Amino acid sequence: MKASVHIAPLIKTSLWFLSVSIVSSMLLLACAKDESKSFNSQNTLVNKIFILGSQIDIDGNLILYVNGTAVNGEPLTDVELQNSSVTVTTATESTNYINGDSVLTIQPVNSAGDKILSLSLITDYSGSIDDSALNAIGDVFKTILTYLPLVYEAQIINFSDNYHVEIGWTEASENYDAIVAATYRDDTIKRNGTALYDTIGFTLMGDPSIVGTPTTQGDGLIERCRPAHMMMVFSDGLNNPQPNSPNTYADIIELTDLIENSESIVIMLGTSNADLATLQAFAGSRGAVVQMDKPENIKSEIDKWAQSLSYMAKFTLSADSQFSGNTVTISLGSQEVIVAHPTDTICRIEL
Repeated sequence: MKASVHIAPLIKTSLWFLSVSIVSSMLLLACAKDESKSFNSQNTLVNKIFILGSQIDIDGNLILYVNGTAVNGEPLTDVELQNSSVTVTTATESTNYINGDSVLTIQPVNSAGDKILSLSLITDYSGSIDDSALNAIGDVFKTILTYLPLVYEAQIINFSDNYHVEIGWTEASENYDAIVAATYRDDTIKRNGTALYDTIGFTLMGDPSIVGTPTTQGDGLIERCRPAHMMMVFSDGLNNPQPNSPNTYADIIELTDLIENSESIVIMLGTSNADLATLQAFAGSRGAVVQMDKPENIKSEIDKWAQSLSYMAKFTLSADSQFSGNTVTISLGSQEVIVAHPTDTICRIEL
């Protein structure tokens, strides 16, 4: 007698497995889509006034160098910045000053050759960075340099397992083209690890064998004898030093304290691979973070802020305002920023 074959249960079982497979595939696809949507781009350059630097001049007046973007992200023009007010708050009262009175003047910064800013531009050459990314970051830095008045000196540093000074401190008013050229891809650098902390530490502190004195300055960013210090860093990953890396700086808190105490402006540029918390820690409250999915998308995000650099303004607050030891606040419409620590310049070298 032939064994009977029960077709219906087999068909039901096959259909059940097919249904489970389809549902599983749909869930995996949905998860993949959700994962791709989980990245949120960041741009904290928008709606912010930046105090790029401060110093006290020979007459005891407070000098501030300021730029920024409006609530809508557009650059604050020199005309708009001249409508700012400055408030000095003591223990007993607050006094507001406007441009043109006997205490406050606000003027555009446009004198090529003035020695106002020290600028470090840093690019990650780790193994995950391809040629198109490096070209894109070169375009980003070129955009910054295109708008920035020629009142700065610059250094260009690239890094992978170790840091490499592409071009040392150079006056923009004398060597602008060389600075721009140095921001673009250097094919001689071997791409491997990510010595991010070592590179930022070296940039801030410089070569330990070069020490500043009362008549000379070191080569670290915070040793430069200018009122404004700014660092722009592109990185797409976590700190990942290799055995051949310097491994001098392993503590991010040590580095962020250096940035905070020196009142340096740090602009962190990153991709979706970068750790947002790390970018934010280095930027602090005075700097900013731009994090996009791809390097090619960073340029459009920084363009308006780059334009705002061309409208950089010089605020001069008279010693008569009694700012010393008190809180100084710049206000423009709904925006305001507090001057961290109105102090003298780091050194008294004749620039």
